[in-house]
Parts: sequence; structure tokens; C-alpha cells
Amino acid sequence: MATTRQDAAPNPEWVLMYRGGLSRRKIAALAGVPASTVGYHLRIACAADPLLRAAHEEATGNGASRVTAQGRERMYQLVTMVQETGRYPCRNAESTSERTLSLIHI
Repeated sequence: MATTRQDAAPNPEWVLMYRGGLSRRKIAALAGVPASTVGYHLRIACAADPLLRAAHEEATGNGASRVTAQGRERMYQLVTMVQETGRYPCRNAESTSERTLSLIHI
């Protein structure tokens, strides 16, 4: 019967890479292991350190910084319309600009 070597989880090197913003898939490619193995190690690490996911998200820049200038402008348009009319945009409005504003998901 063949035995396989089981490394202690979580792998500290992979945890550091994840904390630094690398994805599970990228870590797996660098380490030459399946992404599922890296995922297993990271699940254990995240259970032990509840702030690990937040550190990863901050390092990747995925968060509040994903707001685009165009999205911010659309939000300003929506707020202005609500302030001026006292109502939210309607999908059946005659105005094209109001109809498109009604499609914004907050």
C-alpha cells in the first residue's frame, strides 16, 4: 500500500502569498499543486485567522476601490434626480435618462 506525504496545513508560504493578494489559482500554479489543495490550506488558515480574508481583499484592491468614475457619476445623477423630484426613477418613464437611471442596482 502506497502512502502519501501530508504536509502540515496550513502551508505558511501559501498563507503569506494569499495575504499578499495572490489568488488561490496563482498560488497553485507557482507551487505546482492543484488549486483544491491550496484551497484546503487556505480554508484552514482563514478559520484560524478571521482577518486573513480581509487582508487578502485589501491587498488585491478588490473593495471600495472598484468604484469607477462612470459609476460614481451615475450615482450622483441618481441622487440629484431624487432630490429634485422627490421620487426614484421609473422604468416606464418617457425620458431615456430616467429609464437608464432606474436600472442602477445599489
